[in-house]
Amino acid sequence: MVVLGLTAAAAALGLILLSPRFTNPLPNDLVNAHVDSLMPQHLVDIQSTNHHTVKPWFAGHTDVSPVVADFTQQGYRLVGGRAVYVDRQRAAALVYRHGPHVINVFSWAGTARGLPSSTTRNGYHMVFWQVGDLQYCAVSDAGWNELQALVRMLQELGARENGE
Repeated sequence: MVVLGLTAAAAALGLILLSPRFTNPLPNDLVNAHVDSLMPQHLVDIQSTNHHTVKPWFAGHTDVSPVVADFTQQGYRLVGGRAVYVDRQRAAALVYRHGPHVINVFSWAGTARGLPSSTTRNGYHMVFWQVGDLQYCAVSDAGWNELQALVRMLQELGARENGE
């Protein structure tokens, strides 16, 4: 009887902890923002491959100044950027093209809670990282290796810009 009661209590606790209101909504929100960007006329607010044009644009439209670079030589062309809301704040979305794939790189001010682990949602890979006080997530249907290659370049650039 005691074992049955403990099993029922454990099952109830598991259901509560795994219910959507107790899980981190951030990955789902980012995938939704990525998918929304793929709609016609939603990809960018500022279209440019020049980081000197894109980075200052964010100053007046978001609460962050993300790492911005064009990696066309490495196969990742900067398309531009747009303002989005992430974690209830004005955030930045950089847009890259790698072959036929669109990669959105979201950035927002860091919070006390940790970032989720890299994951896949609805067929989209997501890589999370932090540079200084900014949190980032790259989202795409590109392969893991392709997505992680862009992330490494952005992390290295971010570390240099932050003097790390």
